Amino acid sequence: MNLRLVFANLRLVIWPLCMAYAAFLLADTKSVSSLSVMITAAFLGAMIGFCLGIMFANRAVRRRRENVLGVNVARTYR
Repeated sequence: MNLRLVFANLRLVIWPLCMAYAAFLLADTKSVSSLSVMITAAFLGAMIGFCLGIMFANRAVRRRRENVLGVNVARTYR
């Protein structure tokens, strides 16, 4: 299996976990009634992390494709 493909898929796991944890820490409150706020923040952080993971994985695939073709796609469309 290609090592770059493993890292691209690993990004889809690490980003949501890290962003959910960061959102959970930022929503830290002392009240028990705000547990739903903390859960919502962790869920939204995980969704943002998943979107970031997809974005970075797509960028890695695009750069690999550019290296194979030998053409910078970003310059072609400008």
